[in-house]
Amino acid sequence: YLDRAKTYVRECQRSAETIIVPWFVRSTKDGYRLYHPDSPAYFKCCGDSGPVPWNQQQELIGALLRLAQCHRLLNDGNTNIAYYEKIMADSADWFFSTALPVSSRGKVCYDWSYVVTLDPATQPEDMNHADYDVLVLRAFQANLGPTRQQMQRLINTARFVMYLGTNRFAGQVNGTSNQRRYERKCLIFEWIEMSVLDKEFYNMTASAVLTSHEYFDNLPVEAAVLAAKHY
Repeated sequence: YLDRAKTYVRECQRSAETIIVPWFVRSTKDGYRLYHPDSPAYFKCCGDSGPVPWNQQQELIGALLRLAQCHRLLNDGNTNIAYYEKIMADSADWFFSTALPVSSRGKVCYDWSYVVTLDPATQPEDMNHADYDVLVLRAFQANLGPTRQQMQRLINTARFVMYLGTNRFAGQVNGTSNQRRYERKCLIFEWIEMSVLDKEFYNMTASAVLTSHEYFDNLPVEAAVLAAKHY
């Protein structure tokens, strides 16, 4: 089993070295930033350019963080651990430095957009993408920069902006919904994982999952509720 695990780590390292870092990570005066590659072939395939959206950043840097953690557990002498953690830290700092503080029901919350180039006041992030945006929690858990206050403001966004009443959550992070970004009956596992930091948030999210029966066939949601229950 150990040999198999090392094989997975080796192949993940290959992906990091040949694709994720050289294609998406740029060193700037403000730190490491994730941008879509400038390659015409990439643009022809994906049609995207400029900064990587927040949810996709979490997908990419989440892989780097887990890889760094695996190297540390294996104590295999890999020299990329600090580098990958710095990329994660800088991405988290970029996210929070551009999130717009807003007030709702006497609490400081956040508004943000799908990608840093959009204006959150007019183009708020939708829930489908925000689900993964909030995995910036992993940077907090790894002590890579995000503060407890910043995490609470994300939680406040769900509790005091997106929550519309009993088991109703807005389709966008600014508390609005529309035909495409419709209301939800519950929040899913990425948000629930943050509830270990706020018991009232846990009660809100777990109650909605229970009432909506989301746990019937959504195993990540069920696991998140059970994992956060005894914190």
